[in-house]
Amino acid sequence: MIWCEASASSALEHLHAPFQHIAIARLAAQSQPTASLIVDNIDAVEAALQHPAPLSLDALLATHHVLMRNTVPTQAGRVRNQAVWLGGTNPQTAAFVPPPCTQVPAALADLKNFLQRTDIDPLTQAAIAHAQYETIHPHTDGNGRTGRALIASVLKARGTSPEFVLPISSGLLGSRFSYVDALTQYRRGDPLDIIELIAVAAHRAISNAKLLHQDLQALEESIYAAASRVSSNFQIVTQLCLREPVFTAARAQQLGVPLSTAYRIIQRLETQEVLAVEEKIRGQSVWSVKGLTQALDAFLRRARRPY
Repeated sequence: MIWCEASASSALEHLHAPFQHIAIARLAAQSQPTASLIVDNIDAVEAALQHPAPLSLDALLATHHVLMRNTVPTQAGRVRNQAVWLGGTNPQTAAFVPPPCTQVPAALADLKNFLQRTDIDPLTQAAIAHAQYETIHPHTDGNGRTGRALIASVLKARGTSPEFVLPISSGLLGSRFSYVDALTQYRRGDPLDIIELIAVAAHRAISNAKLLHQDLQALEESIYAAASRVSSNFQIVTQLCLREPVFTAARAQQLGVPLSTAYRIIQRLETQEVLAVEEKIRGQSVWSVKGLTQALDAFLRRARRPY
């Protein structure tokens, strides 16, 4: 679900790449630029989920640092020290002008206090915190992706989704204009639209995730159907196929499968067309899980449908 959330959040910023390319970029630590940016977003969401409750300003800045460290390292994890605006060519023609940089530290301190409250419905708190973060716009770039990772942080910290990431961004992807309008209404003093939109997005994300789960169940069944004997090592490789779109035999070895056994199982799954050979990375053979990348791509296609 982290990959789904990060990819959908990136898509809201017009960053698109197939999951196969994203997985190869993560394994290779370099690839086509857009896929690498989405990998950075995956890392940022993972970082956001590591921060303990109650959430702090340092946690927010750390998430932004992970997101932007490979893009604008001098600005990564730093609060802006300049004016910014959204839309238009200057502040006079802009659709929205965030507060001056001199007011950002105090605004973030106020947001931190809000994040530490426990007397508010968690989804409502996540929606308002996200909208406030976008309104403060504390960075020169990366505010949207960091702000959506904040939603996941709040829901985990409050115990709403402690074991998995609810990919809220996937629920927003099909209503991009409503999302912008809701943030605009929030900035005018009306939080109702963004609260309702985040609630609807959560419902859509859950429905879409259920379909993804069905696709993964079908993939698991097809993998076991390809086995002449289901050993414990085969089960480990099967679970790897359900979690990692691209992997090496060495990755299976890290999980406890002897290397020679890993190659034997992988070759069997390749023969059954469960796995496909990719170009070598740093001299290592690489395989992609066709059913997994197809299921993840289908998840994102469904998320893009307008509503």
